[in-house]
Amino acid sequence: MEGSIAMPSDFDHRKCPNCAGSIMCLIRVEPHHPDSEDGYERHSYRCAECANVSRFVFEVRTRQAMAVFG
Repeated sequence: MEGSIAMPSDFDHRKCPNCAGSIMCLIRVEPHHPDSEDGYERHSYRCAECANVSRFVFEVRTRQAMAVFG
C-alpha cells in the first residue's frame, strides 16, 4: 500500500502509546479501500485508562495468514 509506514517487528499495536503500554481493546473493524484497492481493514483500538483511540490499517490476507499460522 503506497504511503504506508512499515512498523518494527517488535511493535505491539495493542499497547497504548500514552499510558506506558496499557493494553488497548479493539472497538471496531471496518473495510478500508485506499485508492479503490480491496483487501484492507481499519482496526480502531481504545485504551481503558486514558481513552486514547488508535487506528491501524491491516492487509486482510496477512491477518488471515497470521491467524492460521500463529
